Amino acid sequence: MNNYKELYDTFLKEKINEYCNDNGYLEIYWDYRDSLDPQTLLNAYKNYKKEGFDCIKDYLENELINYNLDYDSYLYKNIETEIQKEKFFTEKFKEWYEETCDLREDLIENGYQGIDCYIEELLNRSNFYINIMFATSEERNSDMSNIIRSYGTYHEPYYENLISDDFDNALTYIIHQQGHYVKEYFDILNNFNEQSKDVKNSFIKTVVEDIANNSSDSMSEITLLVKMNGMEALNFLEYKDNIENNKYLKFDKTVMIGIFNEWSGCGGLLEIILDKDLIIPKEFIREFQIEGAKNNGYSVDEVYGLIKSCWKEDILNYTNESPSLINEDIEETIKYVQNNLQLEVER
Repeated sequence: MNNYKELYDTFLKEKINEYCNDNGYLEIYWDYRDSLDPQTLLNAYKNYKKEGFDCIKDYLENELINYNLDYDSYLYKNIETEIQKEKFFTEKFKEWYEETCDLREDLIENGYQGIDCYIEELLNRSNFYINIMFATSEERNSDMSNIIRSYGTYHEPYYENLISDDFDNALTYIIHQQGHYVKEYFDILNNFNEQSKDVKNSFIKTVVEDIANNSSDSMSEITLLVKMNGMEALNFLEYKDNIENNKYLKFDKTVMIGIFNEWSGCGGLLEIILDKDLIIPKEFIREFQIEGAKNNGYSVDEVYGLIKSCWKEDILNYTNESPSLINEDIEETIKYVQNNLQLEVER
């Protein structure tokens, strides 16, 4: 009997080496067309902590294994067939084998580790089109109305009703981070029709154009479009919720950015042209959407129907580098606007 056990274990070890990788896992083969779908990624983000997983990747790996529980059934069938062709598979061995052995347990005993869903390969070949929304705490407390109350919208600039608290918003931050003043915005806005073709400052001009074309009457938010592969998306989602990670996101200046209203399904042109890379605090992340999944509100693509190249790749990094911000007295800017600029603007 001991000889049977030795022959049997040696055979199983050989088959594990033949069918499995160096670590004893049976790898799932993904077709080049296979990819992780957006809803699965969003569900993983929402549920991984609830289910007791430390990271989204582990949750996804567990889900994929559950989806493919029968993937190694062919391994057992092949081994059952092949063992019967071995010279040692005599009637006596067969009797011992059927009375004593459990193929699944015996494979594990000899080094079989189960299924490897090869999650990194699947993630790296998967692409996600992600919209990231930014807002300050004051914006959130004001029902996301600060941008319109401070900068106006397609039909009204609100010159007469400006208050400094409303300028606490992500657009003001971006203007200052890009090295400009809010005052510049109102100077161009005041003569928008007459001077728009001659304005040399493309950044401020595009901010004005985005606001002037924003069809929202109330809520609006700064939104950026980024293409990420699966691993990059996992890094972003976990970074978003981890307070110990880098303090800032850094976007290449070519990123597509503008004003959006996910609640009503409208917005500006999404064509603000940055002067330099955008560095923005992590705590400004208010929301994100994964195109193709069931998001909160309308997604950017549902509203605009953009081509995929609008979501640019390799443009997002994370940094502890503090941005240099323009220091502007908003109260003085408001006084300047109300005392020196026209109160009615024809668009």
